[in-house]
Amino acid sequence: MNMNGSTLSALVCGALLTTAGLIACDGPFSADEGSEFETDCRQVCDEYKDCYEKDFDADACSSECIDESIRSTDFQKQVDDCEECMDDETCLSGVFACASECGPVIDEST
Repeated sequence: MNMNGSTLSALVCGALLTTAGLIACDGPFSADEGSEFETDCRQVCDEYKDCYEKDFDADACSSECIDESIRSTDFQKQVDDCEECMDDETCLSGVFACASECGPVIDEST
């Protein structure tokens, strides 16, 4: 196959754009992981509002929680741990049982 300079350049540019697109699509989390921590953030913030502070801004908390989860996989794990802990507890028992898992999440998200 005989390629001139412009054909070769076009192929190289196409390959680079394809590679860049694949890298961009494979960001810090997959779509499934992203929706999981978004759901976890919403559950944690809503439960905090329902159980502990009726005037708490759960929407702002969720938004901050999601933003922090995007920036930090460690925070994603904290959110997941908190949500799992809260799943097993009533509101009253969750105050004691989940304080170490959920305190940092709520603090960071408010």
